[in-house]
Amino acid sequence: LVGRYFITYTITDEGLNETVVTRIVNVVSGEPKFLLGDANTSIKVGETYIDGTCQILVDLNQFNCTEKANNVNTLVAGIYTIEYSYAYNEIEYTYSRYVFVYDGEDTLTLYYRKEEEGVYL
Repeated sequence: LVGRYFITYTITDEGLNETVVTRIVNVVSGEPKFLLGDANTSIKVGETYIDGTCQILVDLNQFNCTEKANNVNTLVAGIYTIEYSYAYNEIEYTYSRYVFVYDGEDTLTLYYRKEEEGVYL
């Protein structure tokens, strides 16, 4: 698993003198991971949508990503996409967040199946 680990060695010589050495091992993936902040992705028509933050985690370091596209229209019911991107080692990575704008009922239950081409209700 990716993370920071500590290995502790205890060394004792013939005179019972003890030395403790700790080695830090960082396990990295080399691939960026998108970290999306909290955002309400289901809102009623007319409500204000506030986008959550987007950060990238690369080998235990965090960087801000770029919002590439945002077509959310809170005045019209529908499914909207916000696309984020980040370039790392000359490769552009993208991630999509789906925002559901609905009208009618006070509560909303969504049943969806996520596929490569998007989200289907």
